[in-house]
Amino acid sequence: MSANVETMFSVREVPWHGLGTIVEQHLTAAEALKASGLDWEVEKVPVFVQDGDDYRKVPRQFVIQRKTDGQAYGTVGSSYKPLQNADAFSFFDNLVDSGEAKYETAGSLSEGKVVWIMSKIPEGIQVGGVDPVDVYLLLTNRHDGQGSITAAVTPVRVVCWNTLNIALRGTKRAWKVRHVGTMDGKLAEAREALELTFKYTNEFGQMADQLIDQPYTSRRLHTLLDRFAEERKMGDSARQGLHDGVGDLFQGESLANVTGTKWAAFNAITEYFEHTRKHGRKNLETRLGHSWFGDQRTIRQDALAMLSGSSN
Repeated sequence: MSANVETMFSVREVPWHGLGTIVEQHLTAAEALKASGLDWEVEKVPVFVQDGDDYRKVPRQFVIQRKTDGQAYGTVGSSYKPLQNADAFSFFDNLVDSGEAKYETAGSLSEGKVVWIMSKIPEGIQVGGVDPVDVYLLLTNRHDGQGSITAAVTPVRVVCWNTLNIALRGTKRAWKVRHVGTMDGKLAEAREALELTFKYTNEFGQMADQLIDQPYTSRRLHTLLDRFAEERKMGDSARQGLHDGVGDLFQGESLANVTGTKWAAFNAITEYFEHTRKHGRKNLETRLGHSWFGDQRTIRQDALAMLSGSSN
């Protein structure tokens, strides 16, 4: 298991290749909680500091720790309300209305500091009628006090598990809430916010169809990659790696059904930066964060902007 992935499960295969427990069919919330190793709880524990030979309690300061093994995650204030893993699954079930969400993958990163739940939305996308893109609903939660509870939609190209999140015309695809109060009154708010995911999915499909309808040559791609490298001030080695890696993907088997199109170029660039390029010291938690929740200045957004230009 990766140093960053503590426990997880996935249906058949996972985007980050072979980690965790593999199951053959989608699981219910109760099954997913156990299979992902998330059947544990956290608690707020008072903070004490040494004062001579005694210990003094620090006012309004607590540590979040796991009950099973005492693993400490972070210091929080008195208003912080932990969201237990079981409650996150329950919230997710109610979020999709049926109470029977089919879970694709779930698990924990960094010794339990970050947990995620992902469910497949039945209605996917067929780009140009030939290239399948699945759509997932994602919920992430942190137990270290460093982030919000977040739900989002994430499209993934089936053949290569290339995550394709991009900003589209200001369309929102995520909902966030702080760890204060209870989740009871926030379900309606989350549902309303995530209704926008359907708009996001529709606009994403329209954008992809436009790209797949436009022919694109390797020569044009490498001209674009020169601009890409120049904007990022890449050195000679990184620039050559970009040309070789993206060029191979553009002509490769995973894009064979869309080869010679701007859609293929877009996928080749994003797949290279997400999966092929060496990531150095960047850990899996950081990589997944960029993949799931990248902002408008991500690789995807820049690639889309360049490919959408009339001169490209």
